[in-house]
Amino acid sequence: MTPRTQTTPATHHQPITLPQDGMSRLSQLLPFLPIGKSTVWAWVRAGKFPQPIKLSDNVTVWRNSDIHDWLNNAS
Repeated sequence: MTPRTQTTPATHHQPITLPQDGMSRLSQLLPFLPIGKSTVWAWVRAGKFPQPIKLSDNVTVWRNSDIHDWLNNAS
């Protein structure tokens, strides 16, 4: 699988890549998703988006591998 990339503003020449491994917070995932924050949460509740992992009261993350799988299989 190829990691998803997002280009940065013209001042930077390195693409931003969502790592295949590890975990990311929603703010880190949004640049790679075709949906917004509200839709992510609605789809999590509906079972259409991967379930997050709650690390603490204020920290929720997703497995990057789950996001890559979802992006590769989203229709």
